[in-house]
Amino acid sequence: MSFDPSQPQNPYAAPQGGSYMQPPPPTPGPDPPLILGIISIAVGVMAVPLSCCVCVGIFPGALAVILGVVAIIMPSQPGSPGKYLGIGGIVLGLVPFIWFVVSLIISAANQNF
Repeated sequence: MSFDPSQPQNPYAAPQGGSYMQPPPPTPGPDPPLILGIISIAVGVMAVPLSCCVCVGIFPGALAVILGVVAIIMPSQPGSPGKYLGIGGIVLGLVPFIWFVVSLIISAANQNF
């Protein structure tokens, strides 16, 4: 059978030169930095109102900072917002620490109590 350019090709014919086809590319799995970034920002959002209680907001704030740092360090898939969410979690996680330091400074400056 020879190739004749004047004849239209059958789109349903078997491919010439063998029937082996490349397997489809693997589907990407879960993106750990994205998951950690989401958890970091959620815990950071919870830590901000808890920072009004004495030393309660520090624990979720520390967890938000740790998860945010891990989300930044881990390699992510291209176009994943995991690193940005990790940065947001770090910022929100630092708010209780800043509030704690400010409250310590204010209480140390006010000796009336």
